[in-house]
Amino acid sequence: MRISDLYVKDKTILSFEVYPPKDDDNFEKLNLLIEILSSLKSYNPAFVSMTFGAFGKHFDTFETHYNMISKIKSHLDYTLMPHFTCVGTSLSDVKKYFEKIKSLGVENILALRGDIPEGEDISNYEFQHAIDLVKLIKAEENFDIAVAGYPEGHIECDDYSLDMKYLKDKIQAGADVVITQMAFDNSYLLKFRDEVASWNLNAKVSAGIMPIKNYKQIFKMLSMARVTLPKKLQNDLDKFKDNNDDIRKVGIEFAINQCEELVANGFDGLHFYTLNNNSPVNQILDELKI
Repeated sequence: MRISDLYVKDKTILSFEVYPPKDDDNFEKLNLLIEILSSLKSYNPAFVSMTFGAFGKHFDTFETHYNMISKIKSHLDYTLMPHFTCVGTSLSDVKKYFEKIKSLGVENILALRGDIPEGEDISNYEFQHAIDLVKLIKAEENFDIAVAGYPEGHIECDDYSLDMKYLKDKIQAGADVVITQMAFDNSYLLKFRDEVASWNLNAKVSAGIMPIKNYKQIFKMLSMARVTLPKKLQNDLDKFKDNNDDIRKVGIEFAINQCEELVANGFDGLHFYTLNNNSPVNQILDELKI
């Protein structure tokens, strides 16, 4: 199904993100991921997205992603949305990849720029920004398109208004859905959602939910993004920083309360960054009951 058809008026939909397992020649990790996705099926997610790192010119990575999609589709009845990072990728390789995933019945793409390779000048790249990929898809393909949104602004852009203009440009170019990066302060998420709605472009917004389960891991992630932690959450994490069991409890309780508030405020969707671990998500959704 197309993601634009999955958002329902006056209902908050659920979706999950997973990533391709590394060093998995015998598919043991992929088979485990399929078990994880199977266990999440009971929550009736609208779709599952699959990350696609900044792989540049290495077409063998496209094959890995393709094989993952193929195996998941052969085992589970999920609407899938592969990510695609375009920077450093040639037009011909982009088109080859699109042909392959279309052969699997994929109808949705999360269009991303991706990380710029360190020290490289991208001025001569065929794709320099996510909007370049959005425009190509809209002009030549028939995918529904999701793009990334940054409730506090992208870490590379110090001007929030300019960052929101870039997002508006992507939606006007053809994006149907915005999925935010992880966010913990709902005031930013709600402001962001309301600004997108004010454009009257019919784009839906899913909030990126990151269950916290490890102190060092979450602060490493925060160092690479512009994301604010509410003061109480910050204090609780600092208090239990040497005990990941307690960190996990704090993270799950916080996520439950965060999601309840977003649902009460009519957010279009909740997009869980699972990190290929279903246990925290299960605990959150068992309490949330939506």
